[in-house]
Amino acid sequence: MEILMKTILSGLALAVGLTAPALGADAPLRAPAPFGAAASAYQWSGLYAGISGGYGRGSAHQGMTTSAYQGLGLYYGDVNESLPANGGLIGATVGYNRQFDRFVLGLEADFSLTGMKSHGQAPDGDIWVPGDRATQNWSTTLNWLSTLRGRVGFTFDRFLVYATGGLAVGGVTDRTRLDYDDGAGGGFSASDRSSKTHVGWTLGAGVEAAITDRLTAKLEYLHVDLGTQTYRTDLRRILIHADAKVTADIVRAGLNYRF
Repeated sequence: MEILMKTILSGLALAVGLTAPALGADAPLRAPAPFGAAASAYQWSGLYAGISGGYGRGSAHQGMTTSAYQGLGLYYGDVNESLPANGGLIGATVGYNRQFDRFVLGLEADFSLTGMKSHGQAPDGDIWVPGDRATQNWSTTLNWLSTLRGRVGFTFDRFLVYATGGLAVGGVTDRTRLDYDDGAGGGFSASDRSSKTHVGWTLGAGVEAAITDRLTAKLEYLHVDLGTQTYRTDLRRILIHADAKVTADIVRAGLNYRF
């Protein structure tokens, strides 16, 4: 009996010794993955360029003083009115981002052509002689807008939420037309225009999303204040000084390509 038990135990030990290498070959031991070895988050650092377009609701405030001379006598007609200046805009963007953990700092410049324009009219009568009439028509157009802004944002992997602000520069054209009727079949019409560059500031916010590793899409809001410039218009015998202040609230979307 004792001999039989020893024989059985020896056989079991031999079987275990033979099968262990096979089991080890089928299920090799693996070292545990290091902590934090998950797929890396989207990286926003680098140079990019793109296009943008949107719509602006603006205001062109005219503080206008009219004086007459050359035999008509002195007259001052004051206009102080704020008119809507709305329209679309389309342009190009270039910028650079630097990411620090989940924070992003950037610098962005853009240039847009715009169709934002205001119209106004100021009729007046009995100016120099009874029955005469003078009508001023004017318009203020924001022809182009350019900004240079800093951006500060926080990332949610492939999404970037940011605030932005900086310098705003715009090209503005002020047009004026005067129609004068002396009430006795005489009179004249004259028109003129002048263009100036307005310099101001802008402040806004936006969100940007990575569509692919290279392509991103953004939606952005900007408030723009281009300050005030004085326009002098000489319409034959009428001299007009107009102080034009231009502001705008702009919403635009864009596509950027990261290099």
